[in-house]
Amino acid sequence: MKKQIIITTALIAILLSALSFIRQSAEKAAPSPFVEDSMKHWHEQPLRILQTVLREIDGKDYDAESVIRHMKETRSNVLVVNAGGIIDFFDNPLPAATPNRFLEEG
Repeated sequence: MKKQIIITTALIAILLSALSFIRQSAEKAAPSPFVEDSMKHWHEQPLRILQTVLREIDGKDYDAESVIRHMKETRSNVLVVNAGGIIDFFDNPLPAATPNRFLEEG
């Protein structure tokens, strides 16, 4: 369970770092044609959402750098990551648990 928590935490940290990097890069770049005023609050700007769904096998070798690259190419400013759902991406002691078969035990 500790390993899955560490992996999940690392993925989240990588994605948050990437979003911070993308924001900083965007601030240095030319103004976006989608946002008239780069100083507007997030709720006053158009959202360019990238949604990714983690399949069971993606938990093993998730390519966060590829997601970051795609966000830059598409000028996305929001990332939605769907994971979990019916499959557990962590050790779950409950009788109804459905563990991800691609993650290592432990």
